[in-house]
Amino acid sequence: MKQRQDRLDAFKYNEAIQGVLNEIADPIFKNFHINGFGYARFYKTGQCFDVFSDIEWQKTYFDKFDCYHLIREDLKFSCPNNSSKVLWGNSSIQRNDPILNASYEHNLWHGLRIYETFEDYVDCWHFTTSVSNFQIVNFYINEINAFKRYIHYFNEKAAHLINGKKPLYFLGENPFEHQNPKVVCLKEKFKDELSIKKFKVNINNKQITFSKREAECVEHIVQNKTFKEAALKMNLSPRTVEFYVNNVKRKVNCTSSHELVSLLNQYSIKWWE
Repeated sequence: MKQRQDRLDAFKYNEAIQGVLNEIADPIFKNFHINGFGYARFYKTGQCFDVFSDIEWQKTYFDKFDCYHLIREDLKFSCPNNSSKVLWGNSSIQRNDPILNASYEHNLWHGLRIYETFEDYVDCWHFTTSVSNFQIVNFYINEINAFKRYIHYFNEKAAHLINGKKPLYFLGENPFEHQNPKVVCLKEKFKDELSIKKFKVNINNKQITFSKREAECVEHIVQNKTFKEAALKMNLSPRTVEFYVNNVKRKVNCTSSHELVSLLNQYSIKWWE
């Protein structure tokens, strides 16, 4: 009963600050083709603070869902005490998840979640666009620094909304315990080229092994580089880069580079940081 009342109080708070929240989000609505923005803080205690710009979606969310299982999966692939990013909503398979399917039906899709982990909590900023805006994925990748700048802007403008006394509700167990402390960004691993020959990454609940060359090629392709551009960076031929990328596509069951980028960005966007 108390949990239900806590969620109701959280929704009422979201409803009360709706005008201010949307005003703060207005720059990304106008310039980034974003139609939904939210902020959440997840505490080690299992409590959560969560606000979203679309009050109708937030009402549906508070009435029917919680996002704990999504957060848990995201944090499995994040680096503790660091930032991580997750792209979602780029595959019809994800609509098998009830909350993601409801988001799709509400025209909130092709999303980006950016996490910052701290000692006692995780902050998350999430962005969505319309179902038809497939091009947003490349925009997320190419303009990620613009989203980071917006987050600094939001933190300053919304400080009075997210700090101090605010309604919390119970989301689930400690989300930190699902983080893998051994997760290391692949780019950091590249520094030790002599000792590391292969990389193992969990994708779709399967452990996939990439060679160092495969991982390096994928790093460039995920940054939207052509085979020729990647080849120049790596001192290889474009055909060799294409060969390694095709190997990766085969390993993760993708038929196109676009599908590969969409899949890998759900798990490996930190590869090039």
